[in-house]
Amino acid sequence: MTPPSLARRVVIVALYIAMFWVLLPAALWTAAQGMEPWLGRAAPAPLAALLFLLTGGWLLLGGMLELWRGGGGLPITALPPPRFTRHGPYRHVRHPIYLGFNLLVVGAGLAVGSPALAWVLGTAVAPLWMIYALVEERGLRRRFGRDYSRFQRQVGLLPRLPVWWLVRTVLRLGWPLRVEHPERVPRHGAAVLVANHACYLDPLFLACVTRRTVRFVATAEAYRHPLGARIMAAAQTIPIRRYAPEVSTLREILRTLQDGELVGFFIEGERSALGDLLPLQPDAAGFLARSGCPVIPVGICGSYDAGPRWADEIRRRPVTLRVGEQAEFDGAAAPALHAALRALLQENIPRVSVSAPARNKIHRVLWRCPVCLDEPNWDPAALRCAACGLTITPTADGLFACGEGAPVTLAALAHKLWAAPEPGPLTLRVQAWRERSRLGPIAPLERAGAGALLVSHDGIALRDIGLKIARADMVSVTTERADTLQIATAGEMWQFRAETGSVFRAQRLLVAKTAADWRGARCRGQRWPV
Repeated sequence: MTPPSLARRVVIVALYIAMFWVLLPAALWTAAQGMEPWLGRAAPAPLAALLFLLTGGWLLLGGMLELWRGGGGLPITALPPPRFTRHGPYRHVRHPIYLGFNLLVVGAGLAVGSPALAWVLGTAVAPLWMIYALVEERGLRRRFGRDYSRFQRQVGLLPRLPVWWLVRTVLRLGWPLRVEHPERVPRHGAAVLVANHACYLDPLFLACVTRRTVRFVATAEAYRHPLGARIMAAAQTIPIRRYAPEVSTLREILRTLQDGELVGFFIEGERSALGDLLPLQPDAAGFLARSGCPVIPVGICGSYDAGPRWADEIRRRPVTLRVGEQAEFDGAAAPALHAALRALLQENIPRVSVSAPARNKIHRVLWRCPVCLDEPNWDPAALRCAACGLTITPTADGLFACGEGAPVTLAALAHKLWAAPEPGPLTLRVQAWRERSRLGPIAPLERAGAGALLVSHDGIALRDIGLKIARADMVSVTTERADTLQIATAGEMWQFRAETGSVFRAQRLLVAKTAADWRGARCRGQRWPV
C-alpha cells in the first residue's frame, strides 16, 4: 500500500486537530452550558479535579508519546503507526488516549463546577469512545495479528484490578513472610523465577519477591470453572496442560519474555506430597535453558507446613523466600537448577504439624507401616503398627518421633515406604471425569460415572462404565490436588477423584514396577515415567 503524500498527511493531521481538539471540546462545552439551566452549577472541587486532570493528562500525553516513540507514527487512525507497542500507558489500558480525554472532560467539569460537563457529558463520552475503540480494534487485529489479540487478552479497555499488588499488600500485612535478597530480581527486563512447590499458596508467596507483575505458568485445572478462569485471566497466568505440553503455551511464554516480563515457573511439575524437593522436569528445564533469559532460583521455605498437599488445609505459618543468584543455564539445565534450588533449601526442614482433621488424611502418604511395610496391621489414624509395634508421635515442632530415635521429617519417615515396590492390584472408589480431546480451549470436564477403579501394573479398569486403559497406552500419569488421579492417553485425558484410598499410591503402582525402577527414575530426573 502506497503511503500518503506529504500534502495529504498535513491535511489529515489538520482535520484531526480541528475535529478532536477544537470542535469536540467546543461541542461538549456548549452542550454543558445548555444543560446548566436545569442542572445548575456546583462549587469547584479542586483536589478531585487535579486528580482527574493529572491522570487524564498522563494517559493522553503518555499514549501519544509512546505511539510516536515506540510505534513510529502519529495517534491518528487514518495515519496509524507502523509498529505495535504496548509500553508506557499501554501496559495498563488498551486505549489510554481515549480514556485520558474522558478523564480530562470530567476533571474540567469538576474544576469549573459544572455537573453537566463532569458527570452527564463525562459519563456519556465513555460508551462512545469504547464503541469506537472496539470497531478500531478490528483493523488493529488484522494489522498486528496474534500480537494484538494477545494484547487484548492481557490488557483491558479500562484499568483492571491490580491483582498481584493487592496480593502482595495483603500477604505482607497479614502473613509472617520474610524475603531474603529481593534485589536479585531485576527491576526491568525478562527473567524467569524458578521455585520449589509444596503449597497452593506458593504463587502468592513467590509474587512477593518483586514489585513487578509475575506471569505464572498455571495448571489447566484452574481454568475448568468459569469463575476460576476469570480469576486466572485477571492474574495474567499462562495455562498449560501438564499432561500434554502445547506449542501455543510455549510460544506464549517466549512472547512474554520477549516483551521483557517476568515468568514464574514451578519446575517440579506438581506440588511435593512429602515436602521434599522433587526431581525437576527435564523438558521444562531444557526449554528454559534454550530461552536465553536469565533464570533466578527462589527457595520457598515453610510453605509445606502452611498447606501440606495431603491434608487439604491452609494454615498461617512463617514463610521465608530466599532469592538466589541470577544465572544462565546451558543444555544440562535440570541438574544445575536442581542444585541451585537445593542450595537455597539446605537449611529448610520440611516440618508439618498434624492437626486432628489432617490426621484423618495422613493415610494418603502413609498407607502402610513405613518400617515393616505391613498393611493389614497398620492403623494410619493412630499412626501405630500392630505387627512391629511402631508408634509414631507428631511433635509440636512439626516432626515425627519414632521410638527412641531423634524425631524426623515426614519425608524421611516415608522414604522407605515410597521407595518400596507396590505389588498391586489396588482398588479405589472413584468418580470419573473425562476430557475427550487434549486439543483446543480448556473446558469443564465431562462427567463419566463412578465405581470401583482397579489399578494394576498392566493398567486401569473401571468396569462400571466399561473403561479399560492399558499401561502401554498411557502418555502421562499425574495427580491433581490430593485426591485425583489423572491419566492421559494420546487422544484424551481421564480424572479419577478418589473417595477412598491413596492416589499417590495408585500413581506409583502405575509408573514403577519395582523399587529399582522407581529409584532409577528419580535419579534420571523423571518424576513420573510411563
